[in-house]
Amino acid sequence: PCLAGDKLIFCSTNDSLHLHTTHCIDRNTTNVIWKYNDSVSFAESPVVYNDLVILGGINTHELNLNNGNIEWIYEPQPLGYSLYNNPLLVDDAVYFASYQSVTKHAASSGAVIWETEGDGGFINLLRSRLVFKNGKLYFCDATYKRLYSFIESTGQIEWYMTFEAAFMNK
Repeated sequence: PCLAGDKLIFCSTNDSLHLHTTHCIDRNTTNVIWKYNDSVSFAESPVVYNDLVILGGINTHELNLNNGNIEWIYEPQPLGYSLYNNPLLVDDAVYFASYQSVTKHAASSGAVIWETEGDGGFINLLRSRLVFKNGKLYFCDATYKRLYSFIESTGQIEWYMTFEAAFMNK
């Protein structure tokens, strides 16, 4: 879950029906403020930026913290969809890894600041998020079994290391 003031935001699923719901409750009273039947959310760990709830899943998207309405959805090209991991929020930017690329978005609008180029496949089956430190982003992917270091300002791959098996990080 994620906490914004007295609002607790979390995602749930009903595996038998494949329904996904993002919930916002008052943490003091447990009253439901809103819930959104979110067919595109597979993320378990949303982040909050100002009055916006940012989620991964099928296409990155953002809900209004106060009413649960969709604020923006990013639909990558050429496929028009991808499965994204949990978001990483750093200052005014949010980062995601997907089957196609790693992306940096403006947290307020969803506008793409940069997207990596290359062979893609930056996904971890357990939906871990990228890590940020000193102008670098780090991510372990399950597709190519690599640990990557990206330059945060450009999205360029600084280096990567290949391992014998996929990572089990969460």
